[in-house]
Parts: sequence; structure tokens; C-alpha cells
Amino acid sequence: AAFEAAFDWKKDLNIDSPHPMLFFSAKEINSLRIKATTTHSKISARITDVVKKIRDNLELYMPPLEHDKFTSRWNEMYGNNLCALAMYCVLFPEDSQALELAHDYMNRMAMQPSWEFTSMKSDEMPISHSLVGFATAYDFLYPTLKLKQRQQFYKRIYKATSRHFERFKTAS
Repeated sequence: AAFEAAFDWKKDLNIDSPHPMLFFSAKEINSLRIKATTTHSKISARITDVVKKIRDNLELYMPPLEHDKFTSRWNEMYGNNLCALAMYCVLFPEDSQALELAHDYMNRMAMQPSWEFTSMKSDEMPISHSLVGFATAYDFLYPTLKLKQRQQFYKRIYKATSRHFERFKTAS
């Protein structure tokens, strides 16, 4: 309730806002791409390795479609891996299959009613990792998302953030 009063997603959703904006701006992307092949090539290689692992074992690394399966195991890896996948897409825009994979990944996460881990509902870690990963991917991939996806994913971020905020508020 307090979070909702402070933030009206319908009013504040600006589809024309410049993204990315969290860790770097759109103006810095070309420089990041150059650094990925020069001064930051080791970091780029690690990101590429994560994406290769995801591609090689979709069964393990893609968020499952079934909510029971998604929440039945420690699921913080989904948010963590999504960040790497999104960054890879920024660095290597020519890899359209990776971008499709990232969009599918986000669709799967967005459709989950909850990002909690069933066995430990009081543990905020899986939700936190999912939220940070999803919001970061949203920011990084925003220019590649269709209007409907932008709105759907934004609503998902809002929903998870609101729940998380209310959980902390009642806990304190």
C-alpha cells in the first residue's frame, strides 16, 4: 500500500525513456563492446561461458514453465544467469538467437506468480536475486522489447518489488 502510493506504474511508465540507464547509458554501449574484446576480454569470456552453459543445458538453466517446479528448488540462479545473458546480448547484438533466448527467459520468469522458494518462504534471497536479475535484464534489453513486453515485464518488476517492500515493512 505505501509502495503503491509512492509509485504509480501506470503514470510513471514512460515507454520513451532512455535505456539502459542502471549501470551504463546507451551512449556507452559501443565503448563496452570494444572493451569486451580488449581490456575486459576476460570478463567477456566469463559472460560468454555462462551463456554457452545455458544454451547447452536449457533443461537445467531455463526457468521452468510450471510454477511448482520453479518454486520447488533454490531458484536464485535464474536472476543471476539472466543478468549474464542480458549483458551478453548487449555486447554481442549480432547473436539474435541469444536475444530470443533472453526474451523467452524473461517471459518464463514474468509468468511465474511468485519467485519464492516453497521450502523457505521466509527467505528473501531467491526473490531478491530474481528481482535484481530481472530488473537489470529489463534495463539492458529494453530497446529490444516490444511495447507489450515492456509493459508486462514492468508490471512484473512492480509486483515483485511491492511484495518485497511489504514483506520487509511488516518484518520490521
